[in-house]
Amino acid sequence: MPHYNLRAAAVLLLVILKEQPSSSAPLNGSKWTYVGATGEKNWSKKYPSCGGFLQSPIDLHSDILQYDASLTPLQFQGYNVSAEKLLNLTNDGHSVRLNLNSDMYIQGLQPHQYRAEQLHLHWGNRNDPRGSEHTVSGKHFAAELHIVHYNSDLYPDFSAASNKSEGLAVLAVLIEIGAINPSYDKIFSHLQHVKYKGQQVRIPGFNIEELLPESPDEYYRYVGSLTTPPCYPTVLWTVFRNPVQISQDQLLALETALYFTHMDDPAPREMVNNFRQVQKFDERLVYISFRQVGCSEELHALTMDLEPAEGHSDASQIIDISPSSLAIWLADALALSSVGLKPTERGLLLQTMFGIAEIGIILSVALAGILGISIVLAVSIWLFRRKKSLAQTLTPPLVLMDEMKRSRGGKKSAPRTSAVNL
Repeated sequence: MPHYNLRAAAVLLLVILKEQPSSSAPLNGSKWTYVGATGEKNWSKKYPSCGGFLQSPIDLHSDILQYDASLTPLQFQGYNVSAEKLLNLTNDGHSVRLNLNSDMYIQGLQPHQYRAEQLHLHWGNRNDPRGSEHTVSGKHFAAELHIVHYNSDLYPDFSAASNKSEGLAVLAVLIEIGAINPSYDKIFSHLQHVKYKGQQVRIPGFNIEELLPESPDEYYRYVGSLTTPPCYPTVLWTVFRNPVQISQDQLLALETALYFTHMDDPAPREMVNNFRQVQKFDERLVYISFRQVGCSEELHALTMDLEPAEGHSDASQIIDISPSSLAIWLADALALSSVGLKPTERGLLLQTMFGIAEIGIILSVALAGILGISIVLAVSIWLFRRKKSLAQTLTPPLVLMDEMKRSRGGKKSAPRTSAVNL
C-alpha cells in the first residue's frame, strides 16, 4: 500500500480512537456472544466501535480492488516452532485459540515489525457451508484462520497496541473443503481436550507457516478492525488470495467438538457459527499484490506484432506510456468492469476489449499517445456504464479497427461479421 495511504489511515484512526475510552472489556471476555441479547446485532450498544468506521470483515470484490506493485512478499520469522516448545491451546468461549511464541514476527509490513500473539479460527455448522468471515465476490468459505500480531516497534504488548493506530496486523487464511491437511491436524487432534470454555492444553510446537497457502505472496491488503468486540479499527489486514484445504472430516471435527459454555453449564451451547457478518465498505479501497487480469498477457503479445506507422517510430517515447503498457492497463480496467456479467456477456466484453485495445494502440502510436489514451478511457467508461448493451457495442470497434488497418497500408482483411446473432 502506498505510504501516503497508510499515513492518511493513521490520521483517521487517531481521530476515531481519540473519542474512545482507553480501555474496555477484555478482548476475550464473556460479555458478548454471536446470537441473542448479547449477540452481534447488539454489540455496538456496549462496544461503540462495533458500529463505527473501518469495520471488518468485508466482501472482497473487484469494484474496490486496486493493484499495488509495492506490496512485496511477507517474510515469516520464527514461525517454525520446535516440537520441544509447548504452545498453549485454549477454549476462550468464542473460538479455539493457540497462543504463539514471542519470537514469531512478520517482516515486510513497512515500516514496522509485527510480533505474533495468537491464532484462532472461525467456522459455521455442519448444515451450512458458510463459515468464513471474509468473502470473495459474495462467496463464503468453509472456515477462516486468523494469525494475530501486534506492532512491537511502537507498543510493549498486544493489550497496549489493540486500540492504537497501526497497532495490529492480522493474517487471514480462507479455508475450503478438499484433501486432508496434516498441518491443521496438529491443532484439531487436541480439540477433545478443550471442549469447554476455560479448558486448555499444552501441545507440541510445529511450523505455523504450514498453515498458510502455497502462494502467500498473493494477497489482499486493507485497513479494518477486529472482528470481535471491542471491534477496534486498528488492524492492517492481509487476506491471502488462495485458500487452503482441509477435509470434510476435519471440518466436522471443528464444528462438533467445542462448546461456548463451561463444562458445568446447565444449558450447554455448541460452538458453531462463530463468524461476524460482512460489514459495509464504503469509500475505501483494498490493495492487491497480484494482477487480476483476464487477457493482459494476450494483449501484450498482440502489441508485439504491431508496427508503428511510418514516420512515427519514436512516437511512443514522447510520453511515458508504451503500447504494451497501455494494453495491459486496458485489460486490467475492463477485466474489473466485467464483474456481475453473465458468461456470454463477459465473452462479448473480452472480444470488444481486444478491438478497442488495438484501436487505442494504433492511435497512441500515430498521435503520440494522447488521443489514443483519451479514446480508450472514454470507451472503457462507456462500456462500464453500458454492460447490458454489449451486443450493440461489439461490431463497430471491430469494423473500425479493420478500416484503420487498411488506411495504414496493412493487409486487407475480410469484412467482419457480428459475433452476435441479432
